Amino acid sequence: LFSPLDDIHRLRFAEIEEDEFVLWGLFASHMAANDTPRAAASAALDGLRDFDRWSEAARDAALGYYRAVLTKAAHREARAGAPPPWMLAKNPAFTYKVAALREAFPGARFVHLHRDPLEAIPSRLSLVRAIWRRRIPGFDEMTPAQVETVLRDSERTYRAGLENAAALGPEELVVIDYRALRADPAGEVRRTFDRLGLGRPDARLAARLDTLRPARPSEHHYALEGFGLTREGLAARLGEAAATPPDPGATRPSSR
Repeated sequence: LFSPLDDIHRLRFAEIEEDEFVLWGLFASHMAANDTPRAAASAALDGLRDFDRWSEAARDAALGYYRAVLTKAAHREARAGAPPPWMLAKNPAFTYKVAALREAFPGARFVHLHRDPLEAIPSRLSLVRAIWRRRIPGFDEMTPAQVETVLRDSERTYRAGLENAAALGPEELVVIDYRALRADPAGEVRRTFDRLGLGRPDARLAARLDTLRPARPSEHHYALEGFGLTREGLAARLGEAAATPPDPGATRPSSR
């Protein structure tokens, strides 16, 4: 079912995937609003895209459910007499949920994997288009309005990453360059443990790290021009977010 998408984004039911799928199942995610071309055009679903527009009760309910899911997983993982395991959540949409996550998970650390948005955004557009092509009979290309909808989500994600880093201290946030992670995945993981004061990876993770090698170039090729966009135009639109990784503790005016 998923293998035709492997060159764009590998997805399997039995492998680690973005934690946003937990909230999607609760219909509390922008992914539900991007599910189909029709959903993407729905004004009624647009509120799902901006976590800051949700009521406090809705935010608490969503993250409370998410916390319960992780707690259940932690109990399954814990061995007799062992402390609860560290839980790692992978989710780009968490960049604009940082304040709420800090309240839901006191003592949490944040790892921001920064990828050049001029590469990441066309990659995401390509993934959404590929999913729609497989799911919707007769669908071929995204309209300019559909491109703009997904682009706004990505723009919000990058801007929130910059803004929320200002509230996190160096002991809470580590920024990793995506290119560095691909070149030396094991080294970057070990350096992240050290930066966050987590000690050394346990034996199981250390064994896994010893098998990692530099990532191979993707065979999937995409271009902004295929979506009616240009690097210059997108860079101008994103401004500071186009090239600036987050800076823990930086003072930055909010654009919200």
